[in-house]
Amino acid sequence: SCFTVIQVILSPLCSRPICCTLKKSISKDSVQIMNLLCSENAEKINSLFSRIERSVEILADYSVFNLKSVEKLESDKNYRAEYIKNIDSVGLTIAERTKGAVAVYVRFAPELTSTKSGFFRVKNYDTEKFDIEELTDLELYTSDNVGRVGWYYIPVMNKVATWLEPYYNFNINVNMISYVIPIYKGQTLLGVVGMDIDFDYLMSEIDRISVYETGHALITDNNLNVIHSVHYPRGPLIDDFYNARDKFMLYFCSAETLTYVRNGQAIPELTTYGSREISVNIQETITVIQTVAKPSQILQNEQEILSYLSYGENQEKEYYTTLEGDTVDGVG
Repeated sequence: SCFTVIQVILSPLCSRPICCTLKKSISKDSVQIMNLLCSENAEKINSLFSRIERSVEILADYSVFNLKSVEKLESDKNYRAEYIKNIDSVGLTIAERTKGAVAVYVRFAPELTSTKSGFFRVKNYDTEKFDIEELTDLELYTSDNVGRVGWYYIPVMNKVATWLEPYYNFNINVNMISYVIPIYKGQTLLGVVGMDIDFDYLMSEIDRISVYETGHALITDNNLNVIHSVHYPRGPLIDDFYNARDKFMLYFCSAETLTYVRNGQAIPELTTYGSREISVNIQETITVIQTVAKPSQILQNEQEILSYLSYGENQEKEYYTTLEGDTVDGVG
């Protein structure tokens, strides 16, 4: 797991002068109660993670056990379609019974089938059902593009079941964590089986935990960076960032093309006279965490973020009026 699941921060309490013996007794009892509450709540959260892991393990085991052979998966299109239909049905049932799940998927290794082979179901919050969604084409993105294909390449490179750190999934526009298992038939990589969990659901479960009047639970990563704390809720600034990012992208491509890129779709060819971007490749390695910074380092609004994306830390601008015959390289 990538999380230190439960930590409790207890703020100092004001106390009046009392005798030393009573003070020590209260302190000892408080520590014992606090430790007990921490253990109980940690067990609850660990159970939540364990249920998610078990759900994915069941689907992974079922996928491997019911595959007749790697050769049939590679070469027999009819068998592959029937096999995917079968494991999709099981995946749907498992996702519907897993709290917090927002997506479930099985994706096969592109070297075995194609860059878009498997199934992908995403929760529809209006109907509360998991709908079939178009598969992300693995060929469109480099392996370091975490927001698009990290769910595939990270566990494949790890070669073990992996909890991904919280990230923003640009394919379905949700802040999430994912548990993904690479699956093998013998020594052959078949692909990955995974489930995405709504990070807001996890945060709501953490926020329920309290110890006395001032204690609270928080989530950290392995380096003790705070990922979530009830005292530092994510505000509108994260939306300011995504809005600024999209405006920045519009400097380089049209709104129509940006929509295709955001949805993981190929840019369609022209059917009439005109112009169109033929390729847009976004190198995204965005990770959302909560940490501390000097006030001078904090961007306050969407415009400040857009300015940072455009000019970096050096905000001193130089202006130049282009002349006939200038080239972009020359002006640069």
